[in-house]
Amino acid sequence: MIEKIYCIWLQQALNYGNYKIKFIRQRYKKIEDFYNEREYGWRLCGCFTNNEIDALKTTSLGEGFKIFEECRRLGYRVVTISDDDYPKLLWQISNPPAVIYVDGDISCLNAPLALGVVGTRDATYYGIGMAKEIGYKIALAGVTVVSGGAIGIDTAAHEGALKAQGKTVAVLGCGFDYEYLLKNRPLREDIAESGALVSEYPPKHPVYKHNFPVRNRIISGLSRGIIVVEAGKKSGSLITANLANEQNRDVFVVPVNMSSSLSTGITQLVNDGARAIADINDVLEEYRLNLGISLKTPKHATNSDKCLKRRISGLSENAKIIYDLLGSNSEMHPNDMCYSANFHITTVLEVIWELKRAKLIEEVPGRRFKRIVY
Repeated sequence: MIEKIYCIWLQQALNYGNYKIKFIRQRYKKIEDFYNEREYGWRLCGCFTNNEIDALKTTSLGEGFKIFEECRRLGYRVVTISDDDYPKLLWQISNPPAVIYVDGDISCLNAPLALGVVGTRDATYYGIGMAKEIGYKIALAGVTVVSGGAIGIDTAAHEGALKAQGKTVAVLGCGFDYEYLLKNRPLREDIAESGALVSEYPPKHPVYKHNFPVRNRIISGLSRGIIVVEAGKKSGSLITANLANEQNRDVFVVPVNMSSSLSTGITQLVNDGARAIADINDVLEEYRLNLGISLKTPKHATNSDKCLKRRISGLSENAKIIYDLLGSNSEMHPNDMCYSANFHITTVLEVIWELKRAKLIEEVPGRRFKRIVY
């Protein structure tokens, strides 16, 4: 308990997202040892500003005790960088929080595989559907879904995971019990029941605009990869994706219509090296092979001729054009599809996603696609 109080003190003194917290933990066996160095020892470290020294001197250890007791009274876990169950992936980032507060199943934070799903709050029906489907399929495979608990794409991803009765983690930009986004309170309660709510902010800590960019490093930090579903030019999910790149995490994007204002951020991410995905199952299979972990395999629906015709009839006009181009035995690269159909590459990737969702095409070696024959 004592070490937890010292960790809370450190976080309250140096504030959230400070890069020097990891340096301190690597240099000192316990944060208590750092505390006992006092001003002379802190200055000898040679890395703290005068303002930080003043904050370390004036921040009361009693404040840490008060926060710890409040969490214990409310039933929240206090997990610190000195604890064995601190998330291993989160420790790898350059500025891990000294403390995270957890409401729910703490084992979710050390899952064999966790993927973040983020995107705009002003999502389209298409984006909501995609995020919900991705969250559902990820959770159905036994993978933990990480997001930010906000409205829009975040909510859809969490809801998809809950529908699959899987694990999902919401990283909040405020303290537990703070009255923020009241319409999402039932969702947060459901997440805490089957997964976990996480925050580096103590209970009742208010929402400030600058909380969210700082919070986003934890979403990416807890995840092996980040999937971005719809993002405008100034979307906060772009910050998360950039942080993921800095943390050596994978970044994926879901293709969107080029005419949409929400394609701006997606195009930017693709230009920066993000991978456009056509089927989330492909991503899961890659992680299964690369990490050597066991994932659940969802059962595929039966495909009678009647079902096949119904799926084809439900395609968009662009998807029907590409499907027809593939013919019975053809194999095509996305670049060939662009040339033959006179489509932009983003449109082609969106169509590939649609056709793979409908289980009408499959990828073959050489990044080529062909029809699935039933």
